Amino acid sequence: MKVKFLLNPFERIAGWKALTTGLAVMALTALAGVYSGIGFKGVLDVHIYETSISMALICQIVNLLSITLLMWLGALLLFKSRSLRLVDVAGTLALARAPYLLAALFGFLSPLMTNMVYVISFSLFAIVVIIWTVALMYNACAVSCHLKGTKGTIFFIVGVILAEVLSIAVNVFVVRKFAIFAVASSLSLVTPVQEPTVQELDLSDIHQTAVTIVNAFAQEDFAKITTFFDTTMKKAMSEKQLRLAWVQVQLGAGKLQKADTTSITEQDYQQNHQQYKILLIPCTFETSVLKIQLVFNKEGQISGLFFKP
Repeated sequence: MKVKFLLNPFERIAGWKALTTGLAVMALTALAGVYSGIGFKGVLDVHIYETSISMALICQIVNLLSITLLMWLGALLLFKSRSLRLVDVAGTLALARAPYLLAALFGFLSPLMTNMVYVISFSLFAIVVIIWTVALMYNACAVSCHLKGTKGTIFFIVGVILAEVLSIAVNVFVVRKFAIFAVASSLSLVTPVQEPTVQELDLSDIHQTAVTIVNAFAQEDFAKITTFFDTTMKKAMSEKQLRLAWVQVQLGAGKLQKADTTSITEQDYQQNHQQYKILLIPCTFETSVLKIQLVFNKEGQISGLFFKP
């Protein structure tokens, strides 16, 4: 009985009760995701990234509206049911998103795990959550949209796919329109426009900073690295985002084996009348050789960070 309720609570809870409960859980999911670093940019989408509270709530609303309107309108056109109520469709589908709260809470476990273990374990847990949510959504539509047989199953599959595409498209548009989401895994590097004409930077200081940064990466001390960021970098790349970016590097290149800090190369660039010094540090990973590229402003702070082949 308990298992049946976990997969199909909609025979007991529907209408306004399901909608208010579902919306409350969705709000908790959004808030938990903001603080745990888990985001939901689509109807089924769940992954690691950071965002603001306002944008997290907007994504939840967009996700619910996308699946609700497509299922409700589609069912009206195809099944022509007079007893089909929008509040029932919205309520059951809102409640069906309850498992995503567990995914958001899972993000709080990240400090207890190493980077690789956290990413792998979260990915596996996310798959379970998505499967559970899809099962709930199907039962929600079966109850509220009166889906039956093969026709109903095909209608549900097509509706979910369209809703996923629609919700991601809208959420990405909102991201680009208002530029509120933080950068997830990459940083924009300073673009050279002309040769520098201002006073040269003190190379000894930034070389020592570069060595410190490489050692901090090896020790996975991301808090230390972010202390060298300038104001713009701190807004664009949090400690958690830097940690996840490093995980992506390791997934592709393996663990850091050594860094040749005696072969650091330098480049001078200027942009918007500001001088920058770029240092390239050759690093050997398990499967690749990459260069950690650090961009320093005239105060000796890091204005850009990138990994180059």
